[in-house]
Amino acid sequence: GGLHVGEPFFSAAWTLATWPAECFKPPSLQPVDHPLLSRREDASRIRIVGKERGLAVWLVTCATRIAVRSGPHAQAQVVDVFYKGDEVLSAPKDFQGPWLRIAKESWPNPTDAPEEAWVLQDGTEFGLGILLEQVSGPK
Repeated sequence: GGLHVGEPFFSAAWTLATWPAECFKPPSLQPVDHPLLSRREDASRIRIVGKERGLAVWLVTCATRIAVRSGPHAQAQVVDVFYKGDEVLSAPKDFQGPWLRIAKESWPNPTDAPEEAWVLQDGTEFGLGILLEQVSGPK
């Protein structure tokens, strides 16, 4: 027990975020971004996996949620949903037009991932703007 002075440490804070009923998502903790709090760029599971496997990390920046589709087009079946603030993984440059293929490692258990998973990364042509921004990993 006791204080281990030589070990690195960081401080962090979270707020409890509630979601609209149509999101079917339980309340979740959202990290507070404040200059007085330490930042660890690889702290999340997604960032650790991305670094280990050479995958790009993307942050969902759209207003509330983004549909994960079975193919790279708007008519493809919705197979899952990601929410603003979620981080996802992709292989570098794994695009088809404005669509980004999501790696199975984006799910806590990759066996739960859909066979194919695509999200609209750049929705400019639909008046939506950029929906995900790359935050780390190979470009």
